[in-house]
Amino acid sequence: MYHAKGRPGRRSMPAPVRMALVLCLTLAAFCTVVLADGVPEAQTLQELQEAEVKAAVETYLRNYAREAMLYEATDQRAGTVYEPQFVPAWEGEKFRVNGKEVFLTELQKNIQFLEKKAAYYAAVRQMQNIYREDLQLHYTYRSLKMEEYSARVSVRETATFYYTDSHRQSVYETGYVVYLVKFTGRWLVADVSDGSGFDEMYKKNPDFDLTAALEEFSAGLKAEEAVLTAPYEPDPGVGDTRILYNGKNAAAYAATYCRPDEKTSRKYYNPRFKSYAGQGGDCMNFASQSMWAGFGGSQTAAAIDGHAAPMDTEGAETWYGRTSASGTKDSDILNWISCSSFWKYLNGEKDKTAGSNQSADNGMYATIITAPRYSPITGVSPEELIGAVAHVSGSGGDYSHAIVLTAAVGNQRGEIWYCSHTADESHIKLGDYYFGPVRVYIPRYMRIRPEEKPVIQPEPIAPVLVHSSGRVGFRTAVPQARLSIVVETPDGTRTHAALAENAAACGADFSFAQAGLYRVDCTASTAEGVSQELTYYVRCMEKGIRAAAPPVENPEIDPEAEVPWTVVPETGEEVPPEDGTDLPPVEDDASLLLPAD
Repeated sequence: MYHAKGRPGRRSMPAPVRMALVLCLTLAAFCTVVLADGVPEAQTLQELQEAEVKAAVETYLRNYAREAMLYEATDQRAGTVYEPQFVPAWEGEKFRVNGKEVFLTELQKNIQFLEKKAAYYAAVRQMQNIYREDLQLHYTYRSLKMEEYSARVSVRETATFYYTDSHRQSVYETGYVVYLVKFTGRWLVADVSDGSGFDEMYKKNPDFDLTAALEEFSAGLKAEEAVLTAPYEPDPGVGDTRILYNGKNAAAYAATYCRPDEKTSRKYYNPRFKSYAGQGGDCMNFASQSMWAGFGGSQTAAAIDGHAAPMDTEGAETWYGRTSASGTKDSDILNWISCSSFWKYLNGEKDKTAGSNQSADNGMYATIITAPRYSPITGVSPEELIGAVAHVSGSGGDYSHAIVLTAAVGNQRGEIWYCSHTADESHIKLGDYYFGPVRVYIPRYMRIRPEEKPVIQPEPIAPVLVHSSGRVGFRTAVPQARLSIVVETPDGTRTHAALAENAAACGADFSFAQAGLYRVDCTASTAEGVSQELTYYVRCMEKGIRAAAPPVENPEIDPEAEVPWTVVPETGEEVPPEDGTDLPPVEDDASLLLPAD
């Protein structure tokens, strides 16, 4: 609610506001139109107000994204309470926003903070040589609550783009809470929060030193302080009791079951597993599925329900998943679906149980890398990071959200890509958003009984474009009498794609003519007629992959130079995606600065 200058509690509107309200009411009276068939269609004043609020929100967020993501100079004041005409002429004005009496000058500090935030993200991304193009922004409104002179909007922004050094489309989503006030007849942005680590660090101290923050970030990029535990040296003498990990297979699985575009993401989840989106988040469930695929898991309901190898079902600590129809209790598979429980699975609990990493029993062995804020992920080669799982900051604090690393050309965070569920993000650079502590798990092998070791080792591929070809195949540890591959297209047509005899590998180039999931059934048979089967899937997409181009030469940023981004000098709820998220919450109390005296 607006209050007259210096007189809190009194409903006295300035003349411009009264005139604007009269104009809106007049327009509303003329907004009824008659269609050709004579049916009236009324557009109410409320609808006009909501449209104006949404336009203000999207205009601001697009301006913010252009500066923070494309590094274009934009006027962060436009459409906000910090427009130049409001400074300082209206400094005594007060508003009731979110149940608080707040001075206009306090709201303006929110916009000053957002200016610095956009400059910070633009700077640190360029320090990491992160550039993107073909940026498209899509907005979905989850709630819009309006009072007479204030509004609160919960909106999800889904960004699609291409990094200049990648041919695969990237998808990132951000949940925003936006507060607006109606002032001088217009809806103006007063505050924006996204629950990010940056907001957590700096929002309560908006006068923070931007230059010092960037210098700290630059120093962190150079400090190789990652700590590696559980090192790995291949041992060829234990082949029959171990399933070795294939990170590329894990990365292919993650890319297959992660959204390729801005459309509803849940339809891209693997339907053979239960989803935990909306039940605490599907992040670790998705990460476990990817590791399972990296160990060669067969994607059939029978294999999943039967907890077939490479799932770990023995000993005090187990690691296995479940299908949607399974009778398995969620409480029995916490190591599969919970970040903290997976950590305990590998490392055990102090004075209670030994973790899988320390055990000689069946179970996973994984190298673990813990990297502090800003630090690169060192101690292993970039190739070893492909298919690894990382725990990053989430709603539960450090290491509470799981992502899958799907590509790496170096050890810097700006050289590593990831995919994740809830939030549903595809092919995003780690250094684009995750600056805080990171814990990386590189599975090395799964200990099993010799009789459990699968014969077939799949060779799945990453998603392909429609009307392109890709190789489907598998191999076996030793030659088999007969190997065959049958591919089922999205419309149900089954084709014998490859056949080999007395061989240890089978494969063929296959033409993908329809968009959707292709089922690949692999069969290996001995001379005695004993067969083993394994199934995996390949996703074919209509868009999202472009022809590979030579790397763009982006300008180098001198971290020692003065910050080249203009910053205006200081003048004195979890927001989940559609079905839940593991990202930090946006708290109402943190959205606005202290109430006016």
